[in-house]
Amino acid sequence: MEIRIILITTALMLASPLAFAGYAQPQPVLVTVNADGSVSASGDMLTARTSKAKIPDPVTGKNYEPELIGCVAYNLGPSVSGTGAVYSYGFCQATNTEGVQAICFTEDADLLDVLKIVSDRSYLSFHWDADGNCTYIRASTQSFYLDKDLHGNKVPD
Repeated sequence: MEIRIILITTALMLASPLAFAGYAQPQPVLVTVNADGSVSASGDMLTARTSKAKIPDPVTGKNYEPELIGCVAYNLGPSVSGTGAVYSYGFCQATNTEGVQAICFTEDADLLDVLKIVSDRSYLSFHWDADGNCTYIRASTQSFYLDKDLHGNKVPD
């Protein structure tokens, strides 16, 4: 009986990774404007980049693909900053499929550290107050945000 339990347990342990192999989790860009003027945004960069949503440009009337999400960090050297010290800042921006845009800025060293792990396949989530100051940034880079395997083959939906 004990050997049977060990064999079943071993089989389940070996099979469980197979259940998630190739798992994909696209995360479209969401922008939420709250009643207090604060804003939250989230989504993964690959889903945003490959989005087929189109809306008309209010100026030209031509359709364009609005969905985007990303963050940027800058370190300006003393000669550029004009302060005699390195000046560091960053921002995160997002636009959803309806064309709702949002952007936040930060000089906070801890939030800027998060931006160091962002890759072209990252999931991002950020929040900012009514003044546009980033108050929260999260970056996650995991295999299920990829749409292709290591050989360039598209992962089936």
